[in-house]
Amino acid sequence: MQPSSTARALDLRRPVSLVPVTVEKPWGREVWYSGVEARGESGVRQDGTTVPLSDYLRALGWADVVLLKELHATGGDLYLEVHETKSEVYVARGPGRLQHGMNQALRRRHDDDAAFRRAFLHAAEAYERGAVGREAVDAFVAEREVGRGDVVAVEPWTPHSLQRGAWVVEFQTPVFERLILASNQPVATQARWDTGRALARIALDPPAPAAPEPVGPGLERLAGARGFGVWRARGPVRLPDGVPYVVGLVLDGVAFVGGERMEGGFLASAPVEVCARGEVVFAGPGL
Repeated sequence: MQPSSTARALDLRRPVSLVPVTVEKPWGREVWYSGVEARGESGVRQDGTTVPLSDYLRALGWADVVLLKELHATGGDLYLEVHETKSEVYVARGPGRLQHGMNQALRRRHDDDAAFRRAFLHAAEAYERGAVGREAVDAFVAEREVGRGDVVAVEPWTPHSLQRGAWVVEFQTPVFERLILASNQPVATQARWDTGRALARIALDPPAPAAPEPVGPGLERLAGARGFGVWRARGPVRLPDGVPYVVGLVLDGVAFVGGERMEGGFLASAPVEVCARGEVVFAGPGL
């Protein structure tokens, strides 16, 4: 499919603002800044012209970009789930809780890891049929508190679930795939959970904590994921050569990307610099 004539009229050398779409969820809402799905699609804007993100990507000859979104768990907990190939990086916008990894103390109380996995499956199956409460599953999962600005990197096969009240910016591999281990809300997309299918591959060892690395004055590399890195800037940033694009969000103040003023989400091809007058997080291949 060819890009629309409107998309071709955009100056592809200049950055664009991202026009988000909000997707309501039983647990709250997702705000997609660079999402293209049947459930909704983000847009891009330049000089007052707005086009669908997919048209813009086709004009550039790109299949996709890192998915940037915000998750607001205003109404409940997210699914406890794992991903087969998808990596995620969260940047907390406020205090909250999340489940991340497995309970190591409970793991040690079992004869071996096979017994621990079987016990987890038994608890999840009992919870799914209503024989026990959610606490039976929660006992197997590690939980942690996060504060504003904290970073969490979620690797494939690591169980995780944002808890009610959490609000995060998320950068993720742009694919939709998940295996649901447990849920305290109805699952509209499938009849049964995936606990048994995922059981043998669930990562049991504690997830490595994200350790932001200083790159320069006012600049940190927050985390690396499969195919992209995430940076946070509070000043001018000269980007490395060879970065094909950056997708980012202004958390506070404004940013100047390639010299152009940006507020909210932005996407820039072949960027040279980002100057944050406030706080900006962004991601891209090669960062």
